[in-house]
Amino acid sequence: SPGYMSAERGGSACAACLPGRYAGSEGASTCVGCLAGAYAVGEGRSACTPCGGGAPLWTTMRTLQVGSEEQWVDTDAATSEAACGCQAGARLDAAGRCVRCEETGITCPGMGMVIVESGYYSPRNLSIFHCRHKLRCPGGAPGKTCAEGRVGVSCALCEDGLAPGDDGGCVPCTQADTTPFAIACAVMVIACIALYAVFDSWNQTYSRYEALMVGVSLGLLVGLMQQLSTLGMMSVSFVEPLNTFMTLVRVIAFEVDEVFRFSCIG
Repeated sequence: SPGYMSAERGGSACAACLPGRYAGSEGASTCVGCLAGAYAVGEGRSACTPCGGGAPLWTTMRTLQVGSEEQWVDTDAATSEAACGCQAGARLDAAGRCVRCEETGITCPGMGMVIVESGYYSPRNLSIFHCRHKLRCPGGAPGKTCAEGRVGVSCALCEDGLAPGDDGGCVPCTQADTTPFAIACAVMVIACIALYAVFDSWNQTYSRYEALMVGVSLGLLVGLMQQLSTLGMMSVSFVEPLNTFMTLVRVIAFEVDEVFRFSCIG
């Protein structure tokens, strides 16, 4: 019967096909291994079960040691659904389907695995951001792409109590790390007193409001540059002249936390 093979032609003794193999017709003299992309659980199978219901980009894989690294390779005669996964160059989407791995900054070695490349940041939802400083983003699994102690979009911030280190990560704060913030506060106080003195010396009342509006506008411009710089970190190809504008924004936008060490203030 199907799922069994005859050890001898015309013989009455039959043997069940082993897991991962099948015999599709009665009287088969041999069992055939399932091709890559299908599996057979248990003995005596008359057909193989396709991975993913037969949907595209599914296969069966196993790991192969290549030098000091393990790589995923296609395999046949799979014995369980656990061997099923997306082909190399494909990944699982939110609906559980295998789709092409086409986003810049990620690679898909197989079995639905996604590896974020060095220099890129990605949370678990696979939104890809380019890191301004490559050392901050060593890569890895989505959601685990930041250097030690770093958090936030493009790993731009240090965790509370930590300050930027030389290797891209963050290290425990020291007393010196609070100095820039203290100096900045003192400068702001002096600047406010100086501006007040200048405004008070003007006779026209409307000039005070004009100066105030200039200050507010500059503050809003700096905030806008910061927001646009975050957008510029996304792995998106902009068309000209927007691409040139986004490049300029990334250059102009300064990293406030790197200078003032807000994560050390507490």
